Amino acid sequence: MSEIALVVPTGAVLVNPSDIPTGWLSLDAQSLLSKWGFGDGDKIGDWWWDHFDEPLDSRFPGAHRHDVLRLLVRLALVPAIEAFGHAITVYDIGTIHNPVRAETVDGITIDHYNDIHDGLLDDIWVAVSPPLVVAAAEHGAWAALAASAAEGDERS
Repeated sequence: MSEIALVVPTGAVLVNPSDIPTGWLSLDAQSLLSKWGFGDGDKIGDWWWDHFDEPLDSRFPGAHRHDVLRLLVRLALVPAIEAFGHAITVYDIGTIHNPVRAETVDGITIDHYNDIHDGLLDDIWVAVSPPLVVAAAEHGAWAALAASAAEGDERS
């Protein structure tokens, strides 16, 4: 991959994997191609423990690591993939594994259970700053609170 210093609209930075700043969260595009991508869906939870020595929902009750990952993928990784000239559609899935996956890339329907897409989306990584990860977690907590409040309104 050529050297790139492109800042995607959200403040995350496209990087070579070896250049990820210490403490930043790395997201790789190839994880969108696999059921087991993003550390089998545990990327946010693992990063959070490494940085704060507590579970995500201790600081932000109601926030879920999968919702935070989904948000960061859409804010940071998808724009980076598109900056490389790829057309991509992603979708959410309720699972204990990777919760956000590519449906299509450049018109190709993705098979998340096989390695048939080797080479597709290679070398596309973004580094997400810790404040952006925290902001996404806070957003997740507020969204959970709003959903809970709306559910309570429906019962009234």
